Amino acid sequence: VFTDQLGIMGSFDPGTGVLTLTGSASIADYETALRTVAYSNTSDNPSALTRTVSYEINDGDELSNLLSRDIDFNAVNDAPTLSGTESNATSYTENDAPLIITGSTLVSDLDDTNIESALVVISKNFANGEDVLGFTSQGSITGTYDSTTGELSLSGSATLADYQSVINSITYANTSDDPSDLTRTVS
Repeated sequence: VFTDQLGIMGSFDPGTGVLTLTGSASIADYETALRTVAYSNTSDNPSALTRTVSYEINDGDELSNLLSRDIDFNAVNDAPTLSGTESNATSYTENDAPLIITGSTLVSDLDDTNIESALVVISKNFANGEDVLGFTSQGSITGTYDSTTGELSLSGSATLADYQSVINSITYANTSDDPSDLTRTVS
């Protein structure tokens, strides 16, 4: 990254990784300009290999020696995200078949192609022993439902698409013949 300054113009070629500075300017102006050259990486899934940046100058007659500096790269794991779940409430009627909670949730991860686990919980107005969450198996994903906590634990390394399919298959049902009519929230 370089901002044009002091009569010196910069042009970066992303294909070769070469930044060329041009313009007739004093040695002091070039020193100032070279000290403002910066490095950045725009990838959400970059290589963590060390980068080496090399400098070379030309006085119009000869090239200078090559001066290099390494940049140690620290890649950061981006958290997976969920989106697209319907915002309006869905309805369940007593003694109905299990209700699919959502069909539009999207699973994404900018720097990973697999998910290892998911937790789905009835987080509001859970009726212990009455409310039930279920799902349809997909790939290597297994799950267990704890009827005392309202938590459905999914596990197994699988693709984003497989987890998205499983999350969109999760169902709610209530086994009571006299259930509370309080709205449940599933998170």
